[in-house]
Amino acid sequence: MRQRIWFYASILACLGVLGVVSLSYKGQTALFPLIVISAGIFLLAIKLVTIVKPHLTPLLDPKGFFGDDNDDVTTGDSSSNAVDETSTRRETMVIVWGVAYVGLIYLLGFLTASPIMTFVFAKVIGRRSGATSLAVAAAVPVFLYIVFERLLRIELFPGFVSSFIGLTS
Repeated sequence: MRQRIWFYASILACLGVLGVVSLSYKGQTALFPLIVISAGIFLLAIKLVTIVKPHLTPLLDPKGFFGDDNDDVTTGDSSSNAVDETSTRRETMVIVWGVAYVGLIYLLGFLTASPIMTFVFAKVIGRRSGATSLAVAAAVPVFLYIVFERLLRIELFPGFVSSFIGLTS
């Protein structure tokens, strides 16, 4: 239980730091990150309360959205260590995928990193066919370009490689 508390508390702290950083953004640029971060902080706070005070779980989480199916809400203990290991492995994979995506965005940019991550995720995690994964991955940059670059007029980060080789200004 202590490991789970530290895990969620560390994510909560990271979101707090990101929230403070986003306050330095100019104008309305800070609005979207603050909304997402606020929602994340709210959901993580509920998760932490259900871990620390398991008797409040039926009140805060009646449908089991925040907990594992095998958690005992009366004691807060898992029925087996295998559940904790599976849960930790799953949470670690989410963090690894997120870090890889952010790394690819900084390196290659949104319009290149997003289809790569979509293809790999659909193929590896989603176990989709190569054709389906490729079709979805091909649609992603088109969607991102139309929505963000054209409709919202938000310039997506081009990546360091594009900037280094002179493809962007």
